[in-house]
Amino acid sequence: MEYDVIVVGAGMGGLSAGAFLAREGKKVLILEKHDKPGGYVGSFTRRGYTFDSAIFHLTDMGENQTITQFIRFWGGEVSSRKIRYKFRYFVGDEEYLIEGANADRDLIRYFPEERRAIRKFFSISGRMMDETLGQGPPKPPYEMNLLEKITFGITSLFKKRMFLKYGRKHSVKVLERLFRDKALSSISMKP
Repeated sequence: MEYDVIVVGAGMGGLSAGAFLAREGKKVLILEKHDKPGGYVGSFTRRGYTFDSAIFHLTDMGENQTITQFIRFWGGEVSSRKIRYKFRYFVGDEEYLIEGANADRDLIRYFPEERRAIRKFFSISGRMMDETLGQGPPKPPYEMNLLEKITFGITSLFKKRMFLKYGRKHSVKVLERLFRDKALSSISMKP
């Protein structure tokens, strides 16, 4: 048989790509090595227990965002609710409840003597995120010509200073230097 496109992998990306291509009239073959499609939106059973390997949540679900537009493209509608995260950490005999949206406030409440270091940590994290995602993803190096690689390198020296300073350092060492309290370092290393 002949196909216009062969997609390897029947996870969310492969199934989506295949469906979009088929809708545009292409003959598509999707190959998957597992016995069922889905990738990270599936489940499996071992020794009588079922494990949900699905993604925990989706971003870009707001009005006119990426996933919402995809679902509407296929004739569906989206109803979503904002998720609030609360994380419970146990360090030694202590328990810490940290709300995701107010993690800096909660950490300062538990560790008031580390206020300056906590603010510095969130400042560094925020700046690294802005530097990394602020201008969109760069072209992969193998697609860049020599001039693009040089330009990217020079631009990075001036526009990605925090990322260059901390991006290749071991996070445990950075946190241990930043925070005096070992419990705070331990909490900060968790996702």
